[in-house]
Amino acid sequence: MKRVVFSIASYKKLAQARVLLDSVKVQHNDIKTFLVIAERRSQTLQNYGHDILDLEQLQVPMRLAFQYDSEEFQEALKPWALEYFLKDYESVVYFDPEVEIFSSLTDIFSWVQDYEAVVAPAVTAPLPYDGLLPDNGTVLRAGLFHSGFFAARSSYSLRVFIQYWKEEVVCGLAGADFEEKWMQGQLIFSGITSFVDSVKIVHLDSFHFSIWNASQRELSYTGNTFVTSHGPLVSMHFQGQEDLQDFFLPRGAFVRPFKSGGAMSRILRLHQEKVVRVEKMLQPYSTQYSFGFYANGGYVCRKDRRVFFHMSSFEKRNIKDPFQAPDEMRKRVMTLSMPRIFSSYHELQAIKRGPSWRIGRLMTCPIRVGKNILLRLFPGMWRAKKPSRGELC
Repeated sequence: MKRVVFSIASYKKLAQARVLLDSVKVQHNDIKTFLVIAERRSQTLQNYGHDILDLEQLQVPMRLAFQYDSEEFQEALKPWALEYFLKDYESVVYFDPEVEIFSSLTDIFSWVQDYEAVVAPAVTAPLPYDGLLPDNGTVLRAGLFHSGFFAARSSYSLRVFIQYWKEEVVCGLAGADFEEKWMQGQLIFSGITSFVDSVKIVHLDSFHFSIWNASQRELSYTGNTFVTSHGPLVSMHFQGQEDLQDFFLPRGAFVRPFKSGGAMSRILRLHQEKVVRVEKMLQPYSTQYSFGFYANGGYVCRKDRRVFFHMSSFEKRNIKDPFQAPDEMRKRVMTLSMPRIFSSYHELQAIKRGPSWRIGRLMTCPIRVGKNILLRLFPGMWRAKKPSRGELC
């Protein structure tokens, strides 16, 4: 049976992806391992130890690289990569580059033979309402199933789901909040249980152990092996390890503490040491994000991506390559209406607390005071005319 394990990463995460794929090879030396590079192929990776796949081979619409930032673009590439590998392999397994494998993946491949897809929930029990993060609301907004791991085999219902996933990534997120569109992308993935006929949901603590569900699970270290309540640890997701808070948690938030004690600290330290060791080997490839700049060398700021994100599908098709049109994008930024520029409520509130907003309020204060005086003196001045029955239509 032809089996493959793949991941998707930018140049910034080459070291983490290398640690993941190396750990897969330790457990299964006969399995093909691929890394999809979420960058322009401006340099050749030599002696990486694993097969490399370019974006050109996936036939991804390049405007997605402008619509999303680096992290979001890696998330958006998943349906195209899955579709590509299902053409040549009977069993396909995906892991985020922040994952490391500690035990055999035999169970996953056996489940793929019996089910069309295998997924893992983000959490396996309700989280308490204690003011700490993540909470149940965060999990529900981001989707019950975490897209950092999935396994699949080719089937008709899965192909239907992949097509739906691709269309939603390209067009369906236009109504989402710009700051939370990564949550919407993962929420789309959670629809796999509705589209695919047979899906295996892995509830075992040994699979997809992560920082955000560590408070629900037990982890111990015995005999040079990390052990959970359901046997030896198989995989762990280290996203958010740098400051022990995931990217969707606001700064200063009180993060739910680990239940695992010393074993958790040990595994975090060992993983970080491996990543640092590989980073030194891959130092020449530590470059800036290649999709972070226009063709003329200008920087693509977040506001440019926000404007393009909220364009209609028709408008996006008219701009064949947004990286070649910096003037057009900046012009749209300047002419865009305020409610669409400040798509995030929290961002608008932060601007309101700034000095520029307050100065503007002071300058318009006489106008507002004068209007209030006129309303008191002439209460009928701004009274709306009651429409007749015919005017209601």
